[in-house]
Amino acid sequence: MDETTCFQQVAATRLQRIRWWREARFGMFIHWGLYSQLGRHEWVMNRERIPVPDYEVLADTLILRKIGGGPNGP
Repeated sequence: MDETTCFQQVAATRLQRIRWWREARFGMFIHWGLYSQLGRHEWVMNRERIPVPDYEVLADTLILRKIGGGPNGP
């Protein structure tokens, strides 16, 4: 399947797929960790060899707030 056909199929079935998602009662859990402040992946401390004291500083700057979800969300 070429890229154009793929995008057309995705667009044509979007509502059907969203309806299935909602009826199946799936949700999405988004994990926000200290790494999100760096704009990178959750293994950033390990892979980029960030020292613990440098990484711990991020904890003081992380601002958590409740993000509303649907009827079954937070």
